[in-house]
Amino acid sequence: MNKFIEIIKNIKINIDFFNKVNKIKLSKNNNFNNFKIIFSKKFIVAKEKKDIITLSNKIKHFLIIMNEECKNFNPNLLIKNFSETKFDISNIKDKDDFFGTVDIYQNNIGFTIDNFKATYHELFHLSTTDLKNRRCGLTILGQYGYGIDEGYTQFLSERYFSETQKDAYIFEVILIKILEKIIGQDNMENYYFGRSLELLINDLVKYESKDNVMDFIKNFDLLLKNDISYIENPTDKQKEYFQQLINKICNFLFTCLENKVNFILNNNIVNKEILNDLSNTKFTITATYIETSTKNKHSIKMFDETKVLKLKNLIKEFKIKSK
Repeated sequence: MNKFIEIIKNIKINIDFFNKVNKIKLSKNNNFNNFKIIFSKKFIVAKEKKDIITLSNKIKHFLIIMNEECKNFNPNLLIKNFSETKFDISNIKDKDDFFGTVDIYQNNIGFTIDNFKATYHELFHLSTTDLKNRRCGLTILGQYGYGIDEGYTQFLSERYFSETQKDAYIFEVILIKILEKIIGQDNMENYYFGRSLELLINDLVKYESKDNVMDFIKNFDLLLKNDISYIENPTDKQKEYFQQLINKICNFLFTCLENKVNFILNNNIVNKEILNDLSNTKFTITATYIETSTKNKHSIKMFDETKVLKLKNLIKEFKIKSK
């Protein structure tokens, strides 16, 4: 039997109760066959026992799907991180407020299960966290890459798990989809699971200057920090600033994509697969979000429609010539 499948098959969840400490500790034996999760009684009050079984099944499902469908995924880091994770539930007031998070900013990993809409998203974070080397996915901890990493984590969650909530990081995901078109899916996933933002930067430098690439990464961080879909009652100034960030990022991505197309055409490396992939690129012209406080819908301008049409016509022209 495949050793990986054997590990999954033998994962067992045991629940022990204790009164004094509001922490959850997860331990394993040396063979990775047994996982033991210890919950406080306060936690069980906030979440029913059946949720422990649900979490166990979610972890198994995540590992199986990723092992089958994503060649760049390495289960060992996820298993290692789970064994070292600190679960803190001391601030939980009720289960409706219980969101999934992975805290990797205080030199430790914290993980909470939610109503299971974001569980896979958080498992992706746990699968790419390397605290010793200050890395998590496409983030260099304490420096930059948080926006790209968060957007790509959400995009992967939606790609591989249909039950993932689709209303998270709306703008980040729209932009990440274009970035992956420039870099390529295999390369992007390889850089993400390999925790190598540098390789992503090296790829982008083929199509833009190093300074512009670094500005793009930093602007993406600012976009995440100032995402108005998560700000209650954003001011006009906040909305204007967010739109400016969107414009800068969209212009950068479009320039990179345009330069990539011209590079392919000028160097006679055109093939139908590449052209079909590029011609199927979906540009969001206007993105809609729901304001937190009023629940009203608002729109943000994304990619320039005239530029998009020009690029698509160029690709279409060369597709015809290459037949």
